[in-house]
Order: sequence, then structure tokens, then C-alpha cells
Amino acid sequence: MELRQLRYFVAIAEVENFRRAGDMLKIAQPALSTQIALLEKEIGTKLFERLPRGIRLSEAGRSFLTDAKVILAKLDDARDRARSIGTGEAGPLRVAFSEVSASDDIIVESMRMFRARAPQVNLAMLPMPSRSQETALRDRQVDACFLYLRPEIYEEFSSLRLRAYKIFAAIPATHPLAKLAEIEIKDCAGEPVILMSSAATPRLYKGLMAAFAKADVIPRIAQEVIGAPQMLTLVSMGLGIGLISRAAQSRTPDGVVMRPVRDIDLCFSFDLAWHRENKSLALATLIDVVREVTPLPPPPAFRMAD
Repeated sequence: MELRQLRYFVAIAEVENFRRAGDMLKIAQPALSTQIALLEKEIGTKLFERLPRGIRLSEAGRSFLTDAKVILAKLDDARDRARSIGTGEAGPLRVAFSEVSASDDIIVESMRMFRARAPQVNLAMLPMPSRSQETALRDRQVDACFLYLRPEIYEEFSSLRLRAYKIFAAIPATHPLAKLAEIEIKDCAGEPVILMSSAATPRLYKGLMAAFAKADVIPRIAQEVIGAPQMLTLVSMGLGIGLISRAAQSRTPDGVVMRPVRDIDLCFSFDLAWHRENKSLALATLIDVVREVTPLPPPPAFRMAD
């Protein structure tokens, strides 16, 4: 059974006339009659009753017409779906992002534009820490990530630099240091300090320890946390001064102020990263959108030595 035979049959059934159907299909009536005869032979029954003046569907033909329309409609849907996926207008796209960056205007505007440009894409936004994003990207569990990319994996993935963030101090608003426009490492001497744990952000932790050592300050570490929200919550409770990427500034709770730390020369890149072997056209559309939204590229991020 050929698809063209189904289409011929539906056309004839709808007008109940071989000649008019042939005109519509631009097929000579004898050729059309031959194809329907072959179809009836394959099915094993007559689909049309031949009348002195025209034709009409047999009982079997009426049943077959219902099924044929369903089959053709599903084929049309499959064709349209495949075309949309092939052009990047549809299909799945899994994008991970770190919690601290969720409100970044680049992400917000990129997703808004992408949704408008590719409304048929099944977009899934997945919050996860940067280290987990790296694993998910490596294992092809996600298509792209908005993350703080570690220097040693730059060559493993393709990436687009979005921002470069320096380290700020999150300070309780009632603390005397909150009155300063900026602080120095030595201002933290004797103060309880809250840090991201070495397990969560090993490069940041190592860099901060080096900065303390350079300033000849022994940090009084009050607590280590695994995420920016936890750190900012503890700072708002007055439990210490947090050292964190400036990216967290947009999520600063009441009672907390952010101040630059003059002598911490660390800068971390915030990137859109993707597996270089991923050829998804939906991903390509996302990358194009992010490029449009991203301002002029910032200078390269500082890379800490191992």
C-alpha cells in the first residue's frame, strides 16, 4: 500500500467522482482508476460501489476513509514536527543555570527572546550548582549551561563569555564596615568570616586563602556554606562577613550590603557553555540569542594558578 494511493482514495471519496478527483490531483482518470483498483485488490474488498451515474463509498470504504484520514493527518504532523526540529523551531532544549545567577538580566532577557523566537521548542530550565552543571554537560544530560566555568575545562566545552565578576564582601547593614565605600582584607581581621566551602568552590576558596595570606591575615572562619543564598541568609542574621562573587548582589536580602574588596584580585567568568559536539539547531538558536543580548565582551577572567 502506497501513501499516494491513500491520498487518491481520500480525494475520490470526498467528491465521489473519479474525473473531478483527477482534475484536483492533476492525474489522468485512467491512472487514478488503476491505483484505486490496486488498492482494493491489496485490501481484498471494494471501497466504492460503481453506480450507473457515478460512484459512492461502500460500507468498507466508509470505514477505510476514517482510518485513512487519521493516518494521513499523523503523517502530516510527523512531517511538520520533523521539519520544525530540523530547523531548530521545535524539539527539546535543556538549559541549566546556577541559583545565584537566576535573576541575571542576560539570562532573563535571553530566555524571553528565545521563547518568542522558538515557541515550539520544549524548553526545560534546570537549576543546579556549577560543578553539577559541568558533569551534566559532560554526560550530555543538558544542552547548555549558564555557569561559572572553571579554567581547566575551557578546552573541553565551547563557551561564550557573558560577564566577569569580582569578589565582594556581604556585610550586615548595621556593621561599622557597611559605612565604607569599599574595604580591604585587613578589615576582616578578627571578624567572623563566612566562605563558600572548598568542596563547592575549590578555586574560589584557594584564591581567598591566598589573598588572606598575602595580607598577613589569619581568617576567623565562622562557617562554610555550599551556596550563595545560605551565605547571604547567615550574613543577614549578623553571623559574619561573607566573601562572594558580585553576581550575588542582585539577590542581596534586606539588612545586607555589598562592598568591593580592594585587594582581592580575583575575577570569575560567567559563561554560556555547551558541549562542542552538540549540533542541536535549537541550541544554535539559543547561542545566537545570547550573543545578541550580551553586551561587549568583558576582559578575560583572572585564572588562578593550580
